[in-house]
Amino acid sequence: MLLVAGIINAIGVTLFIAPVQLYDSGISGTSILLSQLTPDYLSLSFFLVLLNVPLLLFGFKRQGAVFSVYAIFAVCVYSAAAWLITDVLPIDVSIASPLAGTDLFLCALFGGIISGVGSGLAIRYGGAMDGIEVVAVIFAKPLGLSVGTFVLIYNVLLYIICGIVMGSWILPLYSIVTYAAGSKTVDFIVDGLDSAKAAMIITTHPDEIARAVSDEFGTGLTIIDAHGFYSDTPKTVLYVVVNRFQTVKLKTLVKGVDANAYMAISPVADLLHGGRRVTLIYTGSTDREFEREILTQLGDTPRTRHTYQYEHPSNARENSPSDLTPLLENDDDNLFIILSDNEVEVDRILAALASADTNLTSRGRTPPRFVVLGNARWNRFNNLDRAMFFKDRLVFISTYHAKRDAEVVAQFDRDYIRAFGALPTLYSYRGYDAAVIFCPAMYNDIEYDMEDRRYTPLQSTYRFRQGEGSHNHVNQEWMRVNYNKDFTITIE
Repeated sequence: MLLVAGIINAIGVTLFIAPVQLYDSGISGTSILLSQLTPDYLSLSFFLVLLNVPLLLFGFKRQGAVFSVYAIFAVCVYSAAAWLITDVLPIDVSIASPLAGTDLFLCALFGGIISGVGSGLAIRYGGAMDGIEVVAVIFAKPLGLSVGTFVLIYNVLLYIICGIVMGSWILPLYSIVTYAAGSKTVDFIVDGLDSAKAAMIITTHPDEIARAVSDEFGTGLTIIDAHGFYSDTPKTVLYVVVNRFQTVKLKTLVKGVDANAYMAISPVADLLHGGRRVTLIYTGSTDREFEREILTQLGDTPRTRHTYQYEHPSNARENSPSDLTPLLENDDDNLFIILSDNEVEVDRILAALASADTNLTSRGRTPPRFVVLGNARWNRFNNLDRAMFFKDRLVFISTYHAKRDAEVVAQFDRDYIRAFGALPTLYSYRGYDAAVIFCPAMYNDIEYDMEDRRYTPLQSTYRFRQGEGSHNHVNQEWMRVNYNKDFTITIE
């Protein structure tokens, strides 16, 4: 697939972008600019190899040998295919696109989409098409930036330089269309397009709403008997998955039946219901509360079960339950859900998954595609190897998370260290947030001040609402915290 990715990327750039002097993003765009400013024998292909290969080798230690080899191969294919199209094949790309002519918008749009397909395929299959991503991973954090922000700044500066050097802003502005189309296409290829939404409906009229939703959308619902913690009253929760075009109609329908119903709608993404192979990993210490939550969310989703049992490497036998390699030996998108509440077991399972991933990729196998769904309560563990969170693409669903690269959190960290001579803990953030939210409200009507208001102090967003029949306010904001393989953390 890396061969195909390189060829597709070359088609997008050489047949649509370069002929009308538009600019791709990253090193590819830089190579186009340099090829325009230098003699003809210094071609686009030459600069692609000249600039990308050193950057990819520079990131060898951080990204690993397999990634570096795959990325260099993809870039070389891209360069060779670009040379064939521009210099060998009987295709005139000197003054116009052979397919879109001189229409700048069409060239920008389709060039971005096609090159985005190539870049997305390269990333999906363990490589890369542009060295700027490697540079971003290495330098973004020391500069206090996210990887995405670093790449964005690079491209903005690139387009500004192009406008200054070429004495025109028309082409750089159209190149922004190329960048946007390419970025969205890469996201689609890498992550897939999952428009499903999960709706949790708390209502006193469950039967009426379930019947109305089923009749309207022709879909099934899950009815969950729940109990209000603060109100100490029985409740009913309806769980239903709809597509993004049905969410507005769903809200209208539910409010038409029960005006006091509380409804939370969130992206299903592709975590539990997006075609992944779901594996529940059990141990001798199962977190029964977490298990109930997961089984409720999974519903009828197919899943397999694996029971992990630690064996010392010196005593490990064939088909040992501590070897998780067989779980990764497939071409599927995998989701592993670790149901243990034992710190040592969790740490061993995360390490075993990371080791199996490394072993497979080092043997030249297709890199496994997987994420691990963890329990937010793991944040209370003190001795987990947090590096495994990134290596295993760990995902948490939580009501709180302090984004450490945010300026407000970074400033708090500096002030805390200056005051106490130690790093802040999870409880430091939570204590500060509690003071910021509750102390001002105590001088007024605290219930009025808190009801349905949104706060964003240190840890993500809070939105408090009173539960039915309760005088207590509960945070309604949930987030998905993703630990990415490039050692970044993103929040949805």
